[in-house]
Amino acid sequence: DIAEAGLRSIVCAPHEVKAIKSKHPNFYAVTPGIRPTGDSQDDQQRVATPIEARANGADAIVVGRPIYQADEPHKVVESILKELS
Repeated sequence: DIAEAGLRSIVCAPHEVKAIKSKHPNFYAVTPGIRPTGDSQDDQQRVATPIEARANGADAIVVGRPIYQADEPHKVVESILKELS
């Protein structure tokens, strides 16, 4: 069991969080592949919006390209924060 091995956190797809937390509710789940609502999926296969990730139990989200490739990255961050508030 991964918890017996001393693991306390995991990086996983947003759609895997529920299953993992059902067995390990105290795990800290970090989810990459997060895309703002209506944003392109790019080459990612297993993406979710910030709201979907939170609903699945994610503790932290990773938003890469939608922020660093934006003309105005701060506006993308503000949009995500507004969506989550």
